[in-house]
Amino acid sequence: MEVANASLSAFWSPEKIAAVSLLSILTPFIIGGNLLVIIAVAKCRQLKSIPNYFLVSLAIADICTGLFAPLFIAEEVLKDSISSTLLCLGPHCLLMTVSGVSVMSLAAIAYDRYTALTRPLEYTTIMTFRKMVTFTVFAWIYSALIAWLPIMHLHEQGPACSFHLIRREPLIVLLSCLFLPSYLIIFFCYARIFCIARHHASAIAAVQNSLQRQIELSFVAKDTRYAKTLAIVVGFFVLLWLPYQLCLLVELVS
Repeated sequence: MEVANASLSAFWSPEKIAAVSLLSILTPFIIGGNLLVIIAVAKCRQLKSIPNYFLVSLAIADICTGLFAPLFIAEEVLKDSISSTLLCLGPHCLLMTVSGVSVMSLAAIAYDRYTALTRPLEYTTIMTFRKMVTFTVFAWIYSALIAWLPIMHLHEQGPACSFHLIRREPLIVLLSCLFLPSYLIIFFCYARIFCIARHHASAIAAVQNSLQRQIELSFVAKDTRYAKTLAIVVGFFVLLWLPYQLCLLVELVS
């Protein structure tokens, strides 16, 4: 009996208990909160816009994160008995896929707001529904292809299932071809947005009475407020994804 209790205690370590408990609490909020975003955009006509459709793609990726998260706990608990490469690395590849879609969606939102502020009168012809759908489909396919590289014989052969079986090549591709370009686009666009917003804030007070200028400034004032709100949301989102991506970087260089 004592041997059984000892083995059970070793099997369910405090770290595993904490992970299962935290996941049990967070998963319903992750799925429920993002479902509300999708329902709101679907039901409210005023919310049917290009940036909000990108938010829907982001919400779908987050729902997938909530659905896939239990697989990571199961893989961690049962890793000593997993011999299949697909079952071992599959959860990690799924997480890399949805994280890639999330970051690319954030980059698309940043570019959308940047376009709305810099070219307000041409925005509707630049950011069309077809382009939004094309980019969203591309983001999912591109992220999946890169994230599932470890399954394509780009992994080490080891005695136990572990994330360490993934070789350096797919991690280099993931960080350099997906996360790094997306973050550069996000930071560039929002830096330019705030520079433009500061410039227009001082210009609005001395605006001339030309009709075209008034129309342009009305677009700018509305989109500046919207961009600031999205920048706060994107900032928190990036901070929350950053630990995972830093772990990938540490795994790559260590």
